Amino acid sequence: MRIYLDSNVFRDLEKAENKELYNLILVDKERNFYCFSEAHIQDLVRDTTDKKLSDMDFMETIVSNNCWYHSDQKMQVSFSTPIEYYDAHLWRVGTDILTSEDKVSIFIRDTFRAIPLNLNQLFDESKLPVDFPEDMRAMLFEPLTMLDFMEAMLDMTENLSADQPRFKRLLQYLHGTIGDQALYEKLGIKGYNGKEVTDWITFSESFRELVFQRSTLKDLYSLITEMVSCLDFFGIVKGKPRKQKFMSLLNDGKHVYYAAHAHIFVTSDVDLIAKAKTVFQIWGWSTNIMTPAEFKDYLIFINGQDISVAAMFEKFNNVADLPTGYEKYTLDEAYIQKDLPHWYLGEFNTFNCAIARGNCYYYFSQFFSNIDSGTMTIELERVIDKMLDHFGIDELKRGKLDRKELEEKEWKGREWRVGEMGVLLNVNQGIMISFFKAALPTNELGPI
Repeated sequence: MRIYLDSNVFRDLEKAENKELYNLILVDKERNFYCFSEAHIQDLVRDTTDKKLSDMDFMETIVSNNCWYHSDQKMQVSFSTPIEYYDAHLWRVGTDILTSEDKVSIFIRDTFRAIPLNLNQLFDESKLPVDFPEDMRAMLFEPLTMLDFMEAMLDMTENLSADQPRFKRLLQYLHGTIGDQALYEKLGIKGYNGKEVTDWITFSESFRELVFQRSTLKDLYSLITEMVSCLDFFGIVKGKPRKQKFMSLLNDGKHVYYAAHAHIFVTSDVDLIAKAKTVFQIWGWSTNIMTPAEFKDYLIFINGQDISVAAMFEKFNNVADLPTGYEKYTLDEAYIQKDLPHWYLGEFNTFNCAIARGNCYYYFSQFFSNIDSGTMTIELERVIDKMLDHFGIDELKRGKLDRKELEEKEWKGREWRVGEMGVLLNVNQGIMISFFKAALPTNELGPI
């Protein structure tokens, strides 16, 4: 499985009181795939001391060189340690965010330039409180983009990690004002009454459409980061005032985007949990959000389970006892999906049987809904290693994965013969282990 820890969790794991969880993670990293993203580095570079370098060294003990970043409109994987990725880019924010060409400044400009505000359609100037700051009126009643808003709200010579009191005050005012269902409907947000979602399908469709129409950058990365900002800005998820800083809001969106590629997202940030849950539900993604305490309980539990190759194949002998996740029958075909009790080899959580044209096919696969990012090389390597440990070198004398194999147009996979059973490992929209037993009839569902 892919595990994504947020920056606060990495920071807390360095503390003595979290030693047990840290040790559990070190054991689990041999089983599952821990990663970091560019968002983690952006969180760290806000520290002006050299402590950020030791923090990166510590992070590496968990994530190794598993780096996620966004490029060419999709998530990319780089075999870079945190410090290697940090050294390869310019991270210091320039004195003028509007002109500096460093990575952080460019990201801020592109993100906020894509968000038109036009708040004048929502507010009656005559109803502003008498103590409303005069320098904020233009931001409410003149057409502007979020980039204009940012320029007005930030002192460009200040470090971005500093609190922006004026930004907090305006955000709190907006949250207090945008509380009427009619205003949300005027924005185009339906199925939300100002306090809670009353119709998830309607809300999801309208909110996605609102973000898509407002954004000038239509790739998923931009839509997700903007969506998270909008949840905060429009008061749908009302964050704590101390967290309402531009860089915090920005990086929340980036962490949500990368976490959507993972199976488990671990965070102790209640605001981030609320925003991530909302975004995942809107898009129908299955990423499991856990607090560090919940993740610790999960690791303790899974340490006591047998999730080996042998245990996975043993489930085939008792497949009738497994719960059915999905089934479909026609006159000529049948398909049954059974839920496995655990994630075996960190990759497989379903057993499947498909009957077509008189043949019966059995295979283990993964059923999980998240952003499609393909199969990670390290995941494939680990599955092959575990299969080799159990079955030995395959029929064509192929052993561990040589990454040059992946450059071929069609990857040949691995194949074993074990008594009456044939086992095939290949990639088809994810890693798949298919198998057959000669003793089984080909026109029945066997033990299912």
